[in-house]
Amino acid sequence: MDVLVDGALKKERVRAALTMVACDLPAARKLCGFTAGNSNCACHKCLKQFGSLDGDMMRRDFRNFDMASWIPRTNYTHRQAAMEWYQQLNETSKSRHANLHGTKYSELLRLRYFDPVIQENDDDLAYDNQE
Repeated sequence: MDVLVDGALKKERVRAALTMVACDLPAARKLCGFTAGNSNCACHKCLKQFGSLDGDMMRRDFRNFDMASWIPRTNYTHRQAAMEWYQQLNETSKSRHANLHGTKYSELLRLRYFDPVIQENDDDLAYDNQE
């Protein structure tokens, strides 16, 4: 990697590790390639789609759900949907795809070892109600 050392660019070997994303949920969602908490797919741990409240398309209805019936989100499904989003040709189709899958592309997905489903904060919907 080219690194600025004493005012000159030099080739340096850089080693780094990324372990976990620890920040507020809106930032973590954006960083890991998930849509916002008010999207149809509001949970980063499952593929559950939440409808909107009557009269307000931007607020989700989280009532009357059965967590046992939720399909878990996996690293594979997230990456697949993110790559599909990345390959969309215009903003309208990207928006439609993100709405359907709850996923956008993130540069962190270039790291093969990074699993956004596991390495994003866990204080979200799927775990708030567990006893």
